[in-house]
Order: sequence, then structure tokens, then C-alpha cells
Amino acid sequence: MSIQSNFTEYHRSLGAQLKDLQDQVRNLIGSSHWGSDGGHKEAILRRTIKEHISEDLHVGTGFAISDGNTRSTQIDILISKKSLPCLFQDGDFRIVAIDAVRSMIEVKTGQQKSELIDTLTNLSDNVLKVRQFYSAVCDCLLPTAGLFVYEAPSFDIENNFRQLVGHLFSERKFINWICLGENYFIRYWHEGDHIRLENKTEEITVPQYRLYQLNNLAMAYFISNVVWDIPEVQQTQRNSWCRNMDNLWFPLENGKESCFICGVSKNGRNVDKNGREITNV
Repeated sequence: MSIQSNFTEYHRSLGAQLKDLQDQVRNLIGSSHWGSDGGHKEAILRRTIKEHISEDLHVGTGFAISDGNTRSTQIDILISKKSLPCLFQDGDFRIVAIDAVRSMIEVKTGQQKSELIDTLTNLSDNVLKVRQFYSAVCDCLLPTAGLFVYEAPSFDIENNFRQLVGHLFSERKFINWICLGENYFIRYWHEGDHIRLENKTEEITVPQYRLYQLNNLAMAYFISNVVWDIPEVQQTQRNSWCRNMDNLWFPLENGKESCFICGVSKNGRNVDKNGREITNV
């Protein structure tokens, strides 16, 4: 087996481990304590992210507040900067000033279509409360945000894709990554980002969401994106990124663009595999 295949299997095992731990908790407590079951799912994902993320970041849960009347709702997974002061901490629970926030992640067990739309809308509103206080140079350096759903939706994701994400393009309300079970992964791409297509790259010329079918790798890709999309990591790595590093964290031989299903742009148009708007429809 090649080294590349080992990397791929390692990342598949991360997703399998998350699912196994989820099932262990559910098998032990049954269906009578779904609130506890949901809390344990958050804790399982927090622990997994903590194992991989930079040590200068705190991975927990809590709130972000400003010096005005603005505060977030409770964030399932709150990633904050350790070197900045913390207003309150009790174990993994933290209340931090908004400038300490680096990422916000919502965790769900499963979602029907209407639930998923509501969850994404509420998350984007929460994200806006935090991002609007930042004076970042560009949107891609704002705190990141994601939704992690353990179980794949029962509805057709591709045919409902536009309805799911089409309302998430408002300024500073974008959601960076969405994991829908073990196989489906959605990523938001900024204008100026680059996607890798086999041995070449293409520049994204219009903001867009792209849906990928990553068989048994969606959960691991979500974690890898959380780890590498932290603003400080982006700033230090953007000019020194190397292919070997890329393969360690994103191990599909031809990149996830080889698993592209569909996409939609900020202008409401479909996009093709190369990231270009399809205008002749």
C-alpha cells in the first residue's frame, strides 16, 4: 500500500472513530436522554479537534460578548485565542471578548431540510454578531464558522443545494464548512481563493458554495479545514504552502475537486467544476 493510501485511510479512520464514539454513547443511554446524547456528540468533536489544532488555541464551548449589548448565543464549539484575556472560564466553558474568537461550530445529530435551513440561518446570524466587530483586512481573515451534522440528511442534497445555501451570501454571514454525515461536505470559497484540479490550480473569481461527495472522508475533511482555516494559520501558511503539507491533511490523490457535485455563486448562478459561473442556462 502506498504512503498516499495510508494518509487516506488514516483520515477515514478519524470519521469512523467519531461515528463509533457516537454509537457507544447512544447504545449506553438509549433514547431517553437525547439532550445528553447531543452534548456528548459536541464533546466528542471538541476532543477530536483539540487533538489536531494548534496548542495556542482553546477548544471549548461558551459565549462571545462585546462591550455593548451584543453577545452570541451559546456556541457548541468555541475556538478562542489562549493568549488573549478570558472573562470567565470553568473547565471547557468560556466567556470571551469577541476579539478572542477564532472559530464557531454548531453540532447536530441529524437534520431534516427545514431544520437544516433554520440551523444554517441561526448560525449565520450568530456569526454576524461576532464578525461585525472585526476590522480584518478581508473577509477570508474573519473568524471562521462551521456546521457539523453526524447523520446524512434523508433528502436529496444536490437538488436542494441552492435552497440550503443560497441565502448565506450576505456580507460576513457566510459559513465556511458544512459536514453532512460521512460523505457530504460543503465549502464556501472566497473570491481570490484557489482550487486544485489535479496538477493545476484555478482562481475563484466569484464567491461560491461547492458541494462534494467525499466517501467516508467528509468528517475528516471538516476537521482538517477547521485546523488550517484559522486566521493566523492562513496568514502564515498562504505564501509557504507546500504540496507535501497539503497531502498530509487533504489526502485525496486528485484533490476534493475530483469529487465536486455542484455549486452556486453569490449571483445565484450554478458554477462548474472549475469554479466558473454557468451563464448559458
